[in-house]
Amino acid sequence: MSASAAAKQLGIHVRWVEQYNTCPDIIFEVCRQVGRKCILTEEHKATVVNFIDTNPSTTVVEVTENLLKQLTDLKVSRSTVYNFMRNECNLLLKKADFHSIERNSLKKIEKQYKWKYTDMNFLTNCVLLDKSAFDINMKRSRNSFGRCVDKTHFKGFVSHSYKGWVKDKTIAQWITNSLTAAGIDPDKFTAHSIRAAASTYAVQQGASIQEVKIHANWRY
Repeated sequence: MSASAAAKQLGIHVRWVEQYNTCPDIIFEVCRQVGRKCILTEEHKATVVNFIDTNPSTTVVEVTENLLKQLTDLKVSRSTVYNFMRNECNLLLKKADFHSIERNSLKKIEKQYKWKYTDMNFLTNCVLLDKSAFDINMKRSRNSFGRCVDKTHFKGFVSHSYKGWVKDKTIAQWITNSLTAAGIDPDKFTAHSIRAAASTYAVQQGASIQEVKIHANWRY
């Protein structure tokens, strides 16, 4: 049997030895890469990682805008940046779970215990605010690195008598309008509050009770 016939019967190329001597790696299967080459390089990767390290609660839109701002000749879409962050930078976008350290501290528990046994009627002449919950819900919940703990939260109250009631939607709408007036996008930073939380916070910032009643639309 000739070498050509034997090679054909075994499924080996007749010039296999010649090809092997030319390129020894020919025995290994070389997969052909499909698709075009990624336009984002190691330089872009360093820029993305550094930006996220500085702004851990940033979004894909902001990362894309930062890339385009620093590299003016770059043209890239948000989906490309997202895939690059996930596949090349190994970044995971998580929902942040905010917790307040001060809320469960011994000092805070002792203060709440003293409040409980005072003569003050908190249901009729006080506006209570859980500032921990208020501040937490003012923060962006989408975060690249998950949990974020804020040590500055506290609970306070304003001593003032009032009558009647207030709608939950009235306070929520007031918070949304205040965010918009301050130049904050309410779609990115949502505000969820207990009854009269916004009013209490305004008083703590120096606003008068009468002014708060007018702007918050308190009903008598």
